[in-house]
Amino acid sequence: MSRVDALELAVNEFLPAPQAGLFSQPAFFRLHAMSDATDALLQLHDIETGRVEGSLVLAEVAPGEWRSPRRGTYGGIDMAAPYRLEVIDALVENALDWLRNRGARRLTVLVPPLCHDAHLGALVFNSLARHGLTEVSQELDYFRSVGGEAFEDRIDRGNAKQLRKAERAGLEAGTEPASECESAFAVIVANRQSRGYPVTSDWSSIRKMLEVLPERFRIFGVREGGALIAAAICLVVAEKVLYVWYWGEMPGSEHLSPVTMLARRIYNHCQESGFGIMDVGTATLDGQPNPGLMRYKSNLGCAPSLKLSFAGSLA
Repeated sequence: MSRVDALELAVNEFLPAPQAGLFSQPAFFRLHAMSDATDALLQLHDIETGRVEGSLVLAEVAPGEWRSPRRGTYGGIDMAAPYRLEVIDALVENALDWLRNRGARRLTVLVPPLCHDAHLGALVFNSLARHGLTEVSQELDYFRSVGGEAFEDRIDRGNAKQLRKAERAGLEAGTEPASECESAFAVIVANRQSRGYPVTSDWSSIRKMLEVLPERFRIFGVREGGALIAAAICLVVAEKVLYVWYWGEMPGSEHLSPVTMLARRIYNHCQESGFGIMDVGTATLDGQPNPGLMRYKSNLGCAPSLKLSFAGSLA
């Protein structure tokens, strides 16, 4: 176990950290960083063993305004187990000193949903609060714990009925190869455009990420007569967490509700692969609930978890 006095801060040295989550990975950071002047991957490492004990991604999004992360659904403190509050404090203190030395005035930190790791979340919340950062926003993130129960055990009657209807129609759900990622994304874009929702990524950026971090992607699809009518692009954001980044069904296929069958396939994959959490994303925007989306995710057997942001002045 590393001693706190044996820990040292590395900035943009990109030390190997296989235990770190996706958004703290050096490869992910390099994909989205703008420059060394505005983006930093801070890694607190043991000078004796070389092991990275904790990471924090930072980006200057406006003069003097720093954020964790620049890109990605969350940033915050990423720690190697076993978690120790004194190591978290050491990373926070080093990060704040580094920011102040660069003239930073304010820091905002988006932390992972509490469902990803309640133990680490509690320690991080405590450390951030004691170092002057306060909660400034909260979202409701929906997730489903993955255990031995069948997917159908916790869905509502309407979704169970839709599953049976899709099966009778001959729909088939499966895991798709990486070569089908562009086709999957096209389905998702068509779905969002038909609903008037924005698409926050483009194929070019997804393709680059797929090339650099292929092991983090999982692609799923539902086919009707060989044609892809629903698709999901999922990311392994942590060792035990599979995050549904995008999913959707082709306009015109809603009567078959293929996304319900898709959700079952993703859940079954989580069971098969040892994931403990299937994260299907938020159902709020700037803290304001979307009742229809909340109901939809709840009907798939998902429960809400807090996803918080902290901020504070560094003056």
